[in-house]
Amino acid sequence: MNKLQYCILLLSVTAVWSSEMILLKNVPADVSPFAVLTMNNGIGAALIALAFFKRIFRNIHKKDFVHAAVLAAMNVTYNSLMIVALRFMDSAAGSFIISFTLAIIPVMLIVMGRNVTKSNLAGMALITLGIIAALKVGFDDMDIRGPLIMLAVCLIRAFYIIKMNDFAKTSDAAVLSVLIGAMVTVLAFAIWFVMQPGTFFALSYSKEMLSSVFMDGYLICGYAVFVNLAAQKYASTTTCSAIYSFQIIFAVILAAVVPETLGTTVPITFAKAAGCVLIVAGTLCSELDFLKSDKGEKNA
Repeated sequence: MNKLQYCILLLSVTAVWSSEMILLKNVPADVSPFAVLTMNNGIGAALIALAFFKRIFRNIHKKDFVHAAVLAAMNVTYNSLMIVALRFMDSAAGSFIISFTLAIIPVMLIVMGRNVTKSNLAGMALITLGIIAALKVGFDDMDIRGPLIMLAVCLIRAFYIIKMNDFAKTSDAAVLSVLIGAMVTVLAFAIWFVMQPGTFFALSYSKEMLSSVFMDGYLICGYAVFVNLAAQKYASTTTCSAIYSFQIIFAVILAAVVPETLGTTVPITFAKAAGCVLIVAGTLCSELDFLKSDKGEKNA
């Protein structure tokens, strides 16, 4: 897979991710986050398993179970926190705040002793400025619990992306995506059962909730997880995080055009447009390596 191909795949994943906040916001507050994770990850894992059964059976190894267990534990933690955070903010605000994951990734890479180029750092600085500019969505009346929980999500998600990129290099994408989905389903169901023994029989179902869960299962836990792992096998963490920055651009557009039945529309302002321009500039700076000063300098 060449760079153009995996960049296109990562962009498609980023576009899909931009819809996740809207889908999760449609789930009623009285539905346990672990119920949501059980259902959408179960759907995603089942679809991938059906599509790649022979490939999975042929390529599965012991190390894949260890990799998947580490990622599944983080997945359950940050996704359950994200669902809770959305109860205190709208989907647009959630999309903007979670973008700070991208500002945390290069810091984590440095702490972990990974190589990060000057262009990567300059690009991420521009991306961060763009996110701050686009973040002008009016937090004055927002419950502070939402942003605080979402910042914790960003920390966990940043480490999750780094480790996913590491594991994707040595594991088959179909194998790892199915194992992650299956383990998240089992772990989330176990916690859900302890908290609410009635599980599926204790829920009040609605068309909005079911459609959101199935769309999230297919798009986010199925398509996005598999395609993301397939592309990360060839892309570096810094390349992935730079492309992921486009999520806020997609989110801004989606928030402006989404039907009222799916969520409150948020118009595109000058600040948001300026933020999107800075994000694009930061991505180009990071990926085209404008500040390269050493021939041996490589991405992490």
